Amino acid sequence: MKIQRPIGLFVIGCFLLAAGCQTAKPAVGQTVTVGSADDAVSLAILSERDVRLKYGRTFTENPFVAPAPSVFPAYNDYIVLQLNFNTRGKVPLVLQRAEVTDDRGKQFATFMTRDKFTDFAMNLSPDQAANTLRRDKIGWYYLPQTSMTLEAGTHSYLLVMVGAHPIPDTATIHVEVTINGIDRDFDMPVPVSNP
Repeated sequence: MKIQRPIGLFVIGCFLLAAGCQTAKPAVGQTVTVGSADDAVSLAILSERDVRLKYGRTFTENPFVAPAPSVFPAYNDYIVLQLNFNTRGKVPLVLQRAEVTDDRGKQFATFMTRDKFTDFAMNLSPDQAANTLRRDKIGWYYLPQTSMTLEAGTHSYLLVMVGAHPIPDTATIHVEVTINGIDRDFDMPVPVSNP
């Protein structure tokens, strides 16, 4: 009996260790950050709630929320990411990749540059006054270029991945950034639809 107890504890310990190593899927209503504020680059997957609180509650004032479905059944889903940078001097930055794929490589959503996202967002509403505000917010907060030089200090930029609804929660978000010649890869599950 005494010999079986340590073996049983060992098996239970291995099970708990394996369970603790699994990547938890982020819930839709929660912002998830990968990396720390001290890292040269970290990534946050912003929840829709946080996007609405920070940039505007409605589609007309916030370009980073997808328009609500209308009479047409097909519409887009957005995944809003925030890239955070913390550098001690000027460094080159290149966004190599930003997309959502399944394990077979099928693409469900892709990143739009600031210019493309601006054009895309402006075509979603005929309200010119609202579009001016939305265009300004994209200019203030969106990643300016996929290849640029960062000044010293802390900086945060948004990027939006757009895909046809629904983006399956079995897919994975892939972001690859090269900062000061060093590659950093982020692979995170798409937030689950039913937390």
